[in-house]
Amino acid sequence: MLHHLVRMKAGILCWILIGAGCLDAQVVVSRRDYAERGRTFSQIWTADSRTLNFRQLTHSARDHSDPVCSRDAKLIYFVSDQDVERSRNAYGDYHTDEREVWTYDRQSGQERLIWRTSRDLGLDLIGTAANGGVLVREGTELRTLAQKPWVLYSVDDAVVSPDGRRLALVMAGSSDQNGQTQDARLFLADAATGQSRIEVGKYDAPAWSPDGTRIAAFSDGGLAILGATTRQEIERVSLPKRDAPAQDIVWSPDGKSLLAGLYGEDGGAGDPQNDYFLLNPATRSWTPELTARRLLWPQGEAILHLQPFATTPLAPASPHSVWTSQLAVYDRASRKVMALTSGLVLNNYLSACGQ
Repeated sequence: MLHHLVRMKAGILCWILIGAGCLDAQVVVSRRDYAERGRTFSQIWTADSRTLNFRQLTHSARDHSDPVCSRDAKLIYFVSDQDVERSRNAYGDYHTDEREVWTYDRQSGQERLIWRTSRDLGLDLIGTAANGGVLVREGTELRTLAQKPWVLYSVDDAVVSPDGRRLALVMAGSSDQNGQTQDARLFLADAATGQSRIEVGKYDAPAWSPDGTRIAAFSDGGLAILGATTRQEIERVSLPKRDAPAQDIVWSPDGKSLLAGLYGEDGGAGDPQNDYFLLNPATRSWTPELTARRLLWPQGEAILHLQPFATTPLAPASPHSVWTSQLAVYDRASRKVMALTSGLVLNNYLSACGQ
């Protein structure tokens, strides 16, 4: 039924987005399809975004999340958890003895374990470097799964440049000799080695421009745009809501503008939603655009996003409900939103996977 719904809406979507163009990138998402009875698991799904015919790639009795593609788009890396004790339709951060990184080969269809950890510090896939290394953050440790592995400590955030050669690192603050805590700071580093770190300054939540020449980041209640080579501020703009913590930055595909995501109301499932505002560089003003959990803006005026959480009964009149989140597209030109999924579906970890 889900496949039929998405196929029906694909043609409608392209009609709505005439002038913006249909999306070009492959869409990858972690998705759970709940069932009234029996256990369900989050699996990796993908779609050609021109047709939006979603296809389930993995079929394991495990939870798969956080998909990240290799730079040639032949492999999809993801975090995998197995917890035989948890209830059938639960959603959350599961506490397991082992968390693993797997890979899915898009040509052979094979899934393969490549790394395992027994530490329950939280595991996130950051991206892939130009040398093929897979960057993994475990708690505040950043490591690479490559021929020459390395580890960096006290990392709050890390983002790979579009060419895969550099890292923007937010390093956790440390205590000075007087016991005063220093603020976290932004560094640039070599993505292949983690070394050659150069301090940029007091910035948070960095985001590379599509051409890799600039970095946008939050700093002291404002948004700053820095030159990636000079490491100097090109522009600084005050945020539209100073009382809302800044969470996320997403560049427009042409690099001419960006969205700033500020903390919105918590959906109640431990994963807050963001209120996104668009920056108009010419007027230095902000326009409210949409509320979402995560965004993907690969081309034109169409923005794919995960909608805020909702609670949905497992069956009519059932006392049992589950957290759901639908995948939707927002067209900036018409300011219309169309949900691409519905019902007992939980979409997570939206990402792009090349052509």
